[in-house]
Amino acid sequence: MIRQITLDFSLPEFTYSQYAERHNINNTPSHQELVNILNITAPRAQQIRDLLGKPMLITSGYRCYALNRAVNGALTSDHLSGLAIDFIAPKFGTPKEIAQFLQKHAQNLGINQLIYEGTWVHVGFAGVGQKPKGEILTAKFKNGKAQYEQGITA
Repeated sequence: MIRQITLDFSLPEFTYSQYAERHNINNTPSHQELVNILNITAPRAQQIRDLLGKPMLITSGYRCYALNRAVNGALTSDHLSGLAIDFIAPKFGTPKEIAQFLQKHAQNLGINQLIYEGTWVHVGFAGVGQKPKGEILTAKFKNGKAQYEQGITA
């Protein structure tokens, strides 16, 4: 059963992983992670969708520890707590264009971390009681490892 949680998003969009399914990893969020998705990440993703005015495809949302480890996610990733999404919005523009646009709205959206990752955009949100860092980065991949630069760069 698909549970619609905002105007444009359903819960599975924030929890489904093809990788987890293929490798039999149970990616079910805990109660607190689900609370984060429902009360912080989904509403903020909807705000981003509304600002873009175009559909978004979430390519990665919540990741349990086993899944995050399997995909070489950062040990401190906001994905682990249900507070991050990776996405594209091809009808809006390239990931770089999206990141540049969102950079102007980062503070109003409560963005903790905005990363232009080359082929997608990563957005992490601050948890309850946390002040958003407003970190804006570009990931550069060398030998399969990400190195980060301040700002949205080429």
